[in-house]
Amino acid sequence: MPAIKVPLLLEGTRRFTRGLASAAQSVFSFGGKVLGAAKKLVVGIGDALNGIFKWAKRRMRDVMIGLAAVQGAILALLYSTVDVERALGDLASLGVRNFDMIRREMVKFTDEWGGRTADAIAALYDLQSALPNLTEAALVEWGKITALTARATKATEQEMSRLFTTLHGIYGEALSRAGKTDEQIAEMFAGGIAAVTKGFRTTGAQLAIAFENLGAAAQDAGWRMEEQLALLGMLQRTLGGRRAGTFAVAFTRGAVTAVRKAREEEVAAAKELESIRGKLAKATGKERAELIQRGRLAAARRRDMGQLHRAMVKENGQLREASEILDVLNKRYGETLSAANVAELSRLMGSEQAVRVVQQMRRQGAAMRKEAAQLRTQMEAGLDPVEEMARARMRGFGEFMGIVMARIRNRALELGTAIWKGLLETRLGSYLERASARLTSWVAGIVPRVTVAVGKVLSLIH
Repeated sequence: MPAIKVPLLLEGTRRFTRGLASAAQSVFSFGGKVLGAAKKLVVGIGDALNGIFKWAKRRMRDVMIGLAAVQGAILALLYSTVDVERALGDLASLGVRNFDMIRREMVKFTDEWGGRTADAIAALYDLQSALPNLTEAALVEWGKITALTARATKATEQEMSRLFTTLHGIYGEALSRAGKTDEQIAEMFAGGIAAVTKGFRTTGAQLAIAFENLGAAAQDAGWRMEEQLALLGMLQRTLGGRRAGTFAVAFTRGAVTAVRKAREEEVAAAKELESIRGKLAKATGKERAELIQRGRLAAARRRDMGQLHRAMVKENGQLREASEILDVLNKRYGETLSAANVAELSRLMGSEQAVRVVQQMRRQGAAMRKEAAQLRTQMEAGLDPVEEMARARMRGFGEFMGIVMARIRNRALELGTAIWKGLLETRLGSYLERASARLTSWVAGIVPRVTVAVGKVLSLIH
């Protein structure tokens, strides 16, 4: 092989390397352009897709907001209706049927006095349950009167409904015998409750609790309503709150118990005296002297308990009014109660609370009669004083807004009721019912298969 000079070889190598580098640069330059173009293409596609997604998202959000607004409006209308229809359904279970009249009258009432129509209708349930003989028209009048009294006395419709039914159970029969109509009886209850609330610093809610506790004791006592209210009110002035109701219950029960026990002790003393007389015929000496002494004590006890019993009851055997009972006890025990007097009262009345009422009020019989007479006048005055109290409580901004919101809810109720009736009276209602039934059936059918599929997947995982 011919010898090749080193410089020539180096020059050839340099030229080849330079050519290879130039070729590689051209290739890389072309590849870079391709990659740049591809990158720009990808970025452009991404931007386009992102724009599409953002547009779709905005449109979907607008659509969803629109759907939510429509759904919210419809639900707001229907929710007002649902509560009212539920309350009417409860009344239907008691045999009430004139729903349109009830809804219309309660809407009128809450438009004027505020509150929720559903609550006013729900309160009718307690009235109808306790007073099944009320006509539907009378039921609505009782409902409006109880709701008005609630607003006048810081109570709820339900509290007043319970109080009115309790009062009717105690005093309703006597007032009916006196010739009062159902509506007049309700107005008398409202007037008495409002008068006590105003005059004795109490509330309708506290009176409701007090009369619920009185219950059968008030029936057994047979006192006139104004006497019982005067007792509660006068105790309220000194004791306040629930304590007044507790002590009124104790005194009422104690008076009934005292009459019964006085009669029982009178009879027992008479029997003991008869037994002693039988033994005296055969007794001699010391034994006879002891029997004579025992006989004197028995005779005194019979006379004393007999006098007390007769003083506490009327000629027909019925317990005297609360104020008269106080007069009797004041006359019996005088200005001060000795320890022996307190012990006797505790034995007869059965509770320390009843004794405390006697200690505190035994000289206030005349004052109680005066209070009772004033309460009776207000009970006979109709609803005007009750409305005056209710309006006085509704002068604030909060009460004003309450009436505004009540009217808004009532307009929603009227629209919702129209929609509800439309659903019931058109094919749409039956279609929705069938659709919901099919959906229920489909879900019931697919659940077992989903359960099996999930079980298989979990078994493969494990």
